[in-house]
Amino acid sequence: MTVQTEATRPASPDSPDAAPAVAARLARTPRPAPPVTRARIRPASERLARTLFAGLGVTALAFGALSVDSFLTQRWSPAPALAIAAWLVFFGVPILVGISSFWAPLRLLRGIAIGQSVVFFAIIGFWLLFRAESLPAGADIPWVISYTAGPTMAVAVIAADRVAWIHMVGVCLASGLLRAVTSADPNPVLVGVQDGLYAVLALTVFVGLFTVSRRRAASVDAAEAIANADVAEAAARVARTRERLTIDALVHDGVISTLLMAGHGRVPPRVLSRHAADTLIRLDALRAPIPDRPVSGVELERRLERLVTELAPDATIRSNLDADLRVPAVVASAVLGAVGEALRNSEAAAGSGHDGSVVRTVIVQARSGGLRVEVLDDGVGFDLSAVPPERLGITESILGRMARVAGGSAAVRSWPGAGTEVVVSWTP
Repeated sequence: MTVQTEATRPASPDSPDAAPAVAARLARTPRPAPPVTRARIRPASERLARTLFAGLGVTALAFGALSVDSFLTQRWSPAPALAIAAWLVFFGVPILVGISSFWAPLRLLRGIAIGQSVVFFAIIGFWLLFRAESLPAGADIPWVISYTAGPTMAVAVIAADRVAWIHMVGVCLASGLLRAVTSADPNPVLVGVQDGLYAVLALTVFVGLFTVSRRRAASVDAAEAIANADVAEAAARVARTRERLTIDALVHDGVISTLLMAGHGRVPPRVLSRHAADTLIRLDALRAPIPDRPVSGVELERRLERLVTELAPDATIRSNLDADLRVPAVVASAVLGAVGEALRNSEAAAGSGHDGSVVRTVIVQARSGGLRVEVLDDGVGFDLSAVPPERLGITESILGRMARVAGGSAAVRSWPGAGTEVVVSWTP
């Protein structure tokens, strides 16, 4: 076989000649784990809370506009600036929450919601202490209780169910008491009771809807957590299986094949030494993988030529790869491993019921931005269906190895007495 000389080409870090240097580099160089980017998906409970906060902002804007007339009529004359500030804070806080509901931290939104409830009770307490008097007839409903749903719903979004219900009862009692104090009706107590009961009836519906929605969202989050755990477990099983198959193929190609070649006595000691050194490097790389440096077409061609020379010196190799081709290191390793196993199998079967020498041909072609390698021989062949499943040579070292590479594929065709054809290909 005629191959290109290697004296003018620099030794590849993955070549057998560089085994000591690569082993030393593996021992010296720390390899940090690659960064993992995770897209954050908000839980259903958080998405619900933000949506409800946005809705409260819209309702606050609407009720604030509707309460302007009442506010102007009921404005506290001794301190009009204080009254305006109270009105702006009471309706402005939920509007601010609604505006920032989809980007502000949820903890901040919860704090603002609690602040809205505090402002509500502070305004009612101020009114009971300093304005415990009847308002003008026809305008005797204090503007602050026109939006009792605001603080009630804000707390219902963030608090536990029991806290939300207790808070609702407190809002209704405070609203009814203020209505009784400020009513111009001859029977103000009855008016206060009626308004308090009406508030209970209306707010119960909303609190009930909010609490049920929160429970459903929590159920969705729990189901998603279980599903994610199942997916993670399945992914871990797949990763363990792939790792086991990779180790099986490496043990078969490296350890067992080296022992078989040594037992046959037909392989020079220099080749056995290189093969053993390369096996040690690849075993060590399982713990700390070598960075994925692309391999050029010329370099891959040279490595294939060396592989053929060492494993099947009488084989003929034809190649049209060029320097423009770039092959990922993991793909190059898989192709070399699969081709090497095909050649070892061909050599191992040599002379078994075959008259004369076996003609072996390796054809390497660039195709569709990738490559295709054919390993052909006219040996005794075999029946693929008769190969036991526990035999790793074809199953893992050829077919499985290429199947685990993105864009990789392999096919083995053989017939008793008609030779064997192994096709290994990669398309980016």
